[in-house]
Amino acid sequence: MINRPKYNEQSVLDPLFRSKVISQIRATENKRRKNEAFKAYECFKDQTSRYVAQLLLNQFDNQTVLEMQYAMTNISFTRKIVDKLARVYANGVERTTEKKKDQKALDEMTYLLKLDAIMKEANRYLKLEKNVDLYVKPVPVQETGKYKLVVEALCPFLYDVIEDPNDSSVAMCHILSNFRPDSQNQYSLNPATEGRTSLSSTLFSIVPPRGDNVDDIISDSPTDSNPDQYIWWTNKYHFTTDAKGMIISEGEVTNPIGVSPFVGLSAEKYGSYWAPGGKDIIEAGIRINAVLTHINHISITQGYGQLTMIGKNLPKAIKTGPNHCIQLIQEEGEPTPSVSFLSANPPIGDLMKVVEAYVALLLSTNNLSTSGFSASLSGNASSFASGIAMMLDKSESMEDTKEQEQQFVEAEPKLWSIISKWQNLYKSLDLLTPEFQEVSLPLDLDPSVEFKPSQTIVSEKEKLEIIKIKQELGLITDLDAIKLDNPNLSDEAAVQKLEEIKAEKELKMQEFQEQNGGAVDENGNPIEDPSASGEAPKPFQKKPADEEQDA
Repeated sequence: MINRPKYNEQSVLDPLFRSKVISQIRATENKRRKNEAFKAYECFKDQTSRYVAQLLLNQFDNQTVLEMQYAMTNISFTRKIVDKLARVYANGVERTTEKKKDQKALDEMTYLLKLDAIMKEANRYLKLEKNVDLYVKPVPVQETGKYKLVVEALCPFLYDVIEDPNDSSVAMCHILSNFRPDSQNQYSLNPATEGRTSLSSTLFSIVPPRGDNVDDIISDSPTDSNPDQYIWWTNKYHFTTDAKGMIISEGEVTNPIGVSPFVGLSAEKYGSYWAPGGKDIIEAGIRINAVLTHINHISITQGYGQLTMIGKNLPKAIKTGPNHCIQLIQEEGEPTPSVSFLSANPPIGDLMKVVEAYVALLLSTNNLSTSGFSASLSGNASSFASGIAMMLDKSESMEDTKEQEQQFVEAEPKLWSIISKWQNLYKSLDLLTPEFQEVSLPLDLDPSVEFKPSQTIVSEKEKLEIIKIKQELGLITDLDAIKLDNPNLSDEAAVQKLEEIKAEKELKMQEFQEQNGGAVDENGNPIEDPSASGEAPKPFQKKPADEEQDA
């Protein structure tokens, strides 16, 4: 049994306790956790190349990696796959309340907070990092003296938690601080690269640094923010300290809303607030880019023929090209000198198939179907690129979203409770900007959340064929067909469009009759006259069914 340290919420008021917590925040173990989370975030934000460089340095020396810089790829496999997996808010969400007045306020606040976009982002970060916390806070608006409310989805490198001593999966205290990643020193030498020097300078040359560690007045790198302030939040307390744990914020240390402004979302937890796992997509994205870098480098360097010369007294340095001539001198009795170019035959096709197999395995192990993909790459670079793109685009998640949805169904009412507390507090003090001040959220707001089901993706041709078949079977009217083809049209707009179509058909019928003097059907197509072919019109005959009906 693990002996947990004894503390409670009141402990955060003790300067010695706070100092000890900050020292643990700055310790190697926690820095490693944050660096890993930041690595995932950078790969998701299209910054994979610096980690590709690190991986290549485990295999090659510094000079070789520097020479490969031109061939280094930075393709966002991580972002593409995470976007495929994070589908909870992809088709929209309906938030409803019992009272009509509350529903209007709920809709207005959803719009002001841009909540749907924030929740989509939270879903992506949850799939990427396995942990994400939603943070609700009032933010001052410049030169107005007023505040607006903001909801943020925080990645794990932006905060630390003190676990509840009775339940490690619950945060008793959140501590916010600006994150400054270990610059190039985070790339430690492992046995494969031990003995090689200037690793930091090599990476600095290959990948530009994130920032200069100076928090400028102008907008600069987010990693340049001052990391020496810590913002503490519990249900009861809220204050800001310096790096020594001394309170530097003014005023009371009590939490003004009486509840932590955070809502945590996470995958499965095992004895810790931080959910384990989730590195396969990030590491695969780096390794696939590394293989593609190899392919680029090999195809270029081995694509050029290698100049070779045989003979005596050959020149040390030679310029080649269509405007340069190579002069070889043969003395009497010496072998005949020769010049040739040797061409390599690199296995580019085989390497491409390695990437294809890697991507297919990555998709399938993350419950993304590859059944919609089939392509013969056969070593062709263009078909390879389009094939991989097709594989990613056509992959569809086979994962049941109900489990994902349930987390957000449980989280949203908690989130709205916090939003309501902030809004009512600042509204009572007349501190909100006009658009937020006008909204009246009830303190007991408890909306129900229902996610819209995903729709089967069909092509335009398939959609039109379905509409045509339904019309032929008499299942839908012309007006229904227009609304199926244009679901965003209002009823009035659909009726107007139907009238325009009918008017256009009638006009075509009139024009044809005037020009040809013949009859046309409702679509403007000519109706053949039987007499024109010399045949007499056939007399009308009753069908057997008609005779029975008459009887």
